[in-house]
Parts: sequence; structure tokens; C-alpha cells
Amino acid sequence: MSVNELVELMHMAGRQDTWDVGRGTVIQSPPTPVIKDNLTGMELDADDLVFSDHLTEHTREIEIAGSTQTAGTHPHSHGYQPTTMTVKSPLKAGDQVILLRPPDPMSSFVVIGKFVRFE
Repeated sequence: MSVNELVELMHMAGRQDTWDVGRGTVIQSPPTPVIKDNLTGMELDADDLVFSDHLTEHTREIEIAGSTQTAGTHPHSHGYQPTTMTVKSPLKAGDQVILLRPPDPMSSFVVIGKFVRFE
């Protein structure tokens, strides 16, 4: 879902207030984040921010299944037990992020994504 689609969904949900979409710069990465709002220059800390879960360190339970075939033998399968995997936050100092700015200055900013450029 694009940022514009997300903002449109918020409008369709009947919200009278308007969230602005902007860009921020990571000054300090989580778990003690500081993000500078590029429009206003404000430095936002953990009390001012909410993050999409894919941008935070989190643990997931995963299952891996597979089959192998070795020369000269019949194909066979391996069963694997579920295990956990820790995903580190992809945010580093200097990264550019997508910010949703709340209409109410007492509400949290929402970090919904990270800008990535493929070169």
C-alpha cells in the first residue's frame, strides 16, 4: 500500500482531521529513537513516535520445510521444528523515513516506512 493510499483510507474512514505525510531523518536509531522532522526541524523522541512493527526489532516464530536430492539417492524430506528468529531494526542514523504528522500536536507521529534507493 502506498502512502497516498493510506492517507486516502484515513479520509474515507470519515476522519475530519488531516494527517500530513512527510520525511524525517533518523538521528538515533531504536531502541532510543530520535527522528528529525525535515519540514519543521523538530527532533522527536520515543515519547513522540509510533513505529510500524516492521521497522522495529521483533521476534517471529518461523517454520522451515524443505526437500533435498543427492546424486544417486531418492528424494527425501526433512521436518524441522518451529524456531524463532529475531529481526533487527533496519533503521540507522542518517536514514530517511516516511512520517505521518498528526493534526493534533499532542498526538504521536507515525513512522510508516523507510526510503530506499536502488542504485
